Amino acid sequence: MVNAVWGTENEAGRRIAVECLITDVLYRIRQHDSAEPSGSALPPPSPMPRLHLRGFAEASLSFRAVSPAGKPVVINGRCDVGFGYIEDEEEARRPLAKQHTFLAVLEAKRGGMFDSAFPQLLAYMATIHHARREAGKKNTTVYGIMSDGLHYAFVEVDNNSMV
Repeated sequence: MVNAVWGTENEAGRRIAVECLITDVLYRIRQHDSAEPSGSALPPPSPMPRLHLRGFAEASLSFRAVSPAGKPVVINGRCDVGFGYIEDEEEARRPLAKQHTFLAVLEAKRGGMFDSAFPQLLAYMATIHHARREAGKKNTTVYGIMSDGLHYAFVEVDNNSMV
């Protein structure tokens, strides 16, 4: 359906296909969380206050490291989409400074460039994984998705920093 409406010959067009899918899933989660319990296949919403899963387009990420020469360096990037938890809509409007709340990241490429997404995706995932460790999170696992709108690959960096 996306191909019938949008040109998908470039990265932006391919990203639209992925973002439509993600938007649908996030919307369904939000609907489920605010709905009364029913015969849904999903478990009922928790009665405890809960954080809301939110997608952030063009999310800025930053990582401080030490070069092989021993000099401090800062690595900056902007992932296509990052997924994290927010407490309320006000928090969503603030500049994104809490990358340690991210759980997943998406990198989309145009057709024929699928394999080039992996190094970029892995750098984003390492940045988020490191931020989660520095914030003292028990679960530092980060998930990544790379896609060209036709092909999808899912990557995980686990608590032990293994891909």
